[in-house]
Amino acid sequence: MGFWNIVFTNPALAAAGVALFVPYLVHLLTRRTPRRLVFPTVRFIRKAEASHSRLFRLRDVLLLLLRTAFVLLIFLAFLKPVLRAQAARGEESAGRTVTVVLDASMSMGYSGTGFTPFARGQLAATRIIDRLGPADVANVIVAGGSPATSFETPASNAYHLKRDVQAASATLARADIDAAIAEGVRQSELSERHKPVFYFVSDFQRTNWASVDFARLPEDAETVFVPVNEARPWNLAITEITVEPPAPVVTEDIEIACTIANYGGAPEEIPVTLSLEEAGTESEGQEPPSRNTLERRISVQPGESATASFRVRPRQRGVFEGSVRIAEDGLSADNTRYFTLRITDRVDVLLVTEQQADDERSAVHFLARAMEPLARNDTLGTLRISIVPQAAFTPELAASAQLTVLEEPGPFTEVMAKALTQYLRDGGAVLYVLAQAADGVNLQMMEAATQRALQLPFSLDGVIDYGASQPMPTFAVIAEANFDEPMLRRFRENDDLGAAHFTRVLATERIGGQGQVLMRYNDGNIALARSSYGAGTLLLCNMDVSREGSDLARKTVFVPFVHELLKGMRPSEGAARASLVGQPASAPTALSDDGGDVLFTNPLGEAVTATISGQGEQTTALFAQTPVPGFYRLREGGRTAGVAAVNVDARESDLSVLSEEQLQELVRASRRTFASIPGNDPQTLEQFLEGLPVWPWLLLAALVVFGIEQALLLVLRR
Repeated sequence: MGFWNIVFTNPALAAAGVALFVPYLVHLLTRRTPRRLVFPTVRFIRKAEASHSRLFRLRDVLLLLLRTAFVLLIFLAFLKPVLRAQAARGEESAGRTVTVVLDASMSMGYSGTGFTPFARGQLAATRIIDRLGPADVANVIVAGGSPATSFETPASNAYHLKRDVQAASATLARADIDAAIAEGVRQSELSERHKPVFYFVSDFQRTNWASVDFARLPEDAETVFVPVNEARPWNLAITEITVEPPAPVVTEDIEIACTIANYGGAPEEIPVTLSLEEAGTESEGQEPPSRNTLERRISVQPGESATASFRVRPRQRGVFEGSVRIAEDGLSADNTRYFTLRITDRVDVLLVTEQQADDERSAVHFLARAMEPLARNDTLGTLRISIVPQAAFTPELAASAQLTVLEEPGPFTEVMAKALTQYLRDGGAVLYVLAQAADGVNLQMMEAATQRALQLPFSLDGVIDYGASQPMPTFAVIAEANFDEPMLRRFRENDDLGAAHFTRVLATERIGGQGQVLMRYNDGNIALARSSYGAGTLLLCNMDVSREGSDLARKTVFVPFVHELLKGMRPSEGAARASLVGQPASAPTALSDDGGDVLFTNPLGEAVTATISGQGEQTTALFAQTPVPGFYRLREGGRTAGVAAVNVDARESDLSVLSEEQLQELVRASRRTFASIPGNDPQTLEQFLEGLPVWPWLLLAALVVFGIEQALLLVLRR
């Protein structure tokens, strides 16, 4: 509880302390003076001698002390002393700088018992402000996604502070406690003559407070934690949505998996509902948007999570708005999760090469035909291939495609290396088919362009030509593969991939701890490996698919193998993509050429302010303010031109809290004075702020002293 002090709440009676001298004055006035007496008998002489014995002299001293103690206790009782925590003191002439940090994160809105932690926090903060001393200055910081203060500098206007506390409300964002502390420290430095005291009123949710840096507080600051959490919170939440494949095309099966977490103490049977609706139009005469609604029931054990999966097959391209819902509980904000799904008619692939695709002996010819066997028919197939030379490659061009494939691209220039690594860093996906010694130099240039931040899984060490071996040519075959990888899973029971003969491969040297090896040849060289840089993925395929390099292109497994690699490389940016409440959200848009009037709306259908950046296919709508979850839309005329999904932070769904001992450890590490008082108990909080009354015990002690005095008089009579 921190350090405690005795505080006198009625110091005006201190002048009455002169009453302590009354017993001594009475003692002096009643002292006997010796007189000469003539006693008629010896009996009276002996009685006079007894009255002056040592016993009765000791009795007089004891009576003097008891009467002095009685007066002292009565005097102290009238001063009305209380035992008050040092952090709650406000009577010092210098005063305090009191900072009340009121947590307004989503978890504070839990209403399992009908009375939210935030409501209890408002009551506790109001009581703290009511007990400010006359020399204190204070400020209230409402800690939501960003801290909001009542004053620019601490002030003594308690009425304004209480009004702001009552007007505040819990947000649906995750509280930035470190930012709130930084703001409180900045303001406390503006009033250096005051002692800094920080009150933290919160549920002290573990996922939010365990990483708070209290070392930022001043060394002389006193910290008071006021927990207002539920004793036994219970919550069910949707914590994650994943979509496979991440960038689907029309008529392709899509698996939507949502994770349900049970933060309660009992197993639950939960109905889960998926809604998938096309972002359609509102104009008259238009067909209503198509909608799919599916439902599953899953069982979730306490403290665990389970996954509900839905399989859908879209019949048309477009942007779809999806949501997953479960039954309402005490924290309803996390019972619905939103996502957007962009369905395309084909996957756009950018093939960068310096070779001619019409050369039927080249690797580029076989690779291009494998990627799109029906290239002559513009209405069939799932891939759309664009073949460009290295000089035409730019990050802007690559951004218009979902994948970039490199096959004999020629020696890289510095411009190409920088453009390719920038594309990777921004979330691009690159499949590099290695077949020449120059490819090793290209990889080194990519590493240099990222200042070695791009960590390759292996280095290249020349070409191994098995076809030139004498007296009989040999070959390499696929000997090992990670068939648990989704892009290789369908070939687990297929021997055709292992039957391919590779007469020319690049020698590789594994770089330990970097990347992931997916396939190896029987000679130990790596055939397929993956690495990442920034938000992008680089897949290195050490396979020469030309006629001179292997017979893979003549195998029936070649086309599905290429397609599975490309499907596994598709970026996930278009699937289940969502921003968090309180953070900016962006939406790719498709505005018409005539540039009609646009309208930005929030999930409630209200007009909001947003911006548009870029042009053409790179146009993006940016919503800076996202206070509630749901869909933020850009509408042009009667149609939806862009939509962004916003969700609550899944970490706010876990309502487990830090104990007082754990909070104390966090503060003790920074050597700050610590106190904790339960904000759920108004009487305990009031005693902490007002102090524990001591004067009743003083009155009781005075009565005890009075009783001892009377007993002494009865026993030791003269």
